[in-house]
Amino acid sequence: MGNYEIERAQRDEVIQNLKREGVRRGYSGDTLGFFIVDGLKVFDRQKQELAKQKHELAKQKHELAKQKHELEMRKIDVALQGKRLAVDVALESERLEVGSQRLALERRKLELKERSKKNELEDLIEIEEKNLLRDKMLVERKYFGRHLVIDTEWQKLERASQERIWKFERESWIEIEERRQELDKY
Repeated sequence: MGNYEIERAQRDEVIQNLKREGVRRGYSGDTLGFFIVDGLKVFDRQKQELAKQKHELAKQKHELAKQKHELEMRKIDVALQGKRLAVDVALESERLEVGSQRLALERRKLELKERSKKNELEDLIEIEEKNLLRDKMLVERKYFGRHLVIDTEWQKLERASQERIWKFERESWIEIEERRQELDKY
């Protein structure tokens, strides 16, 4: 299966999931279509952000490989000169340097993940705002003229939307904070 087929299968799966979620929320017709289109836009943005992150990580990995290669070349030079003690000192120093670089790479990964989560949160807030506005209009049409019922339904919608946002935000920051604490131990 080629890349195109894999991407197409992923996109079809996302569409099916969005369709199920939209139907579960009670959307149909144009509303469901807009929900799916908005969801696909978010999916595409997240996919692009992930590609950027992978590219940055690949560059950092290449740099580490390059540094590792340079370390090996230095090790050979010292061994050829017959300075065994100098080799041991250089190796230990480089091992510590590579360890600190690995820790720096892990911290960079965490920063990228945090940025990605912020982008996801912004996308979620944007979608929730659009959905909330649309849902408010639907409630207003459904209960036309019954202001108390409309206000109550709006409050329920706003509360549910805010709870979804808070839940995502809380889960994201807990995950990031746990990883940050792990890195701080080193």
